[in-house]
Amino acid sequence: MGWAASQHTHTLRRLLLLLVGALLSCSACMTRVADPSETGGASGVSRPSEGAGEPTAPSEMTNEPPAPAPLGWCDAQPVLARKCLRCHGEPPANGAPFALALYVDTQVVDARGKPRYERMRQAIESDLMPARFVTLEPPVEPLDERERADLLDWLGAGAPQGAAEACPETP
Repeated sequence: MGWAASQHTHTLRRLLLLLVGALLSCSACMTRVADPSETGGASGVSRPSEGAGEPTAPSEMTNEPPAPAPLGWCDAQPVLARKCLRCHGEPPANGAPFALALYVDTQVVDARGKPRYERMRQAIESDLMPARFVTLEPPVEPLDERERADLLDWLGAGAPQGAAEACPETP
């Protein structure tokens, strides 16, 4: 390849890189339309979003949905009421060592400095709780997948109170 052809190839590569860079920087102001009914039939067509310009939220830059709001006491309390308060009510019954009826019950710190919600998380992760080994009528029910996931998310986040004043203490 001669000198002129080499320069031509080099120039084409630079132009291609500039074009790719321009397209990538422009993709932040474009949204992907997956529903053919929205585009008049063509699926996967990109079009400018309303108010195109600099994205205002990280989710707009990555095209990912916004993170869900963290769970709070109002989300955890109904699960605790259905599956835990039978034993961890006020007063505790069936050999349970403490109540979980109120938000403050989940925040108690033990003699070792460990918050109760961490103990709760460990008991759920290890399937120790709900205590299906206790013989009761009707039998103790396990947490379903959603209940387990919600409680573990809430407990793993430090059992935040959230807008607890907006929810009843017991359902």
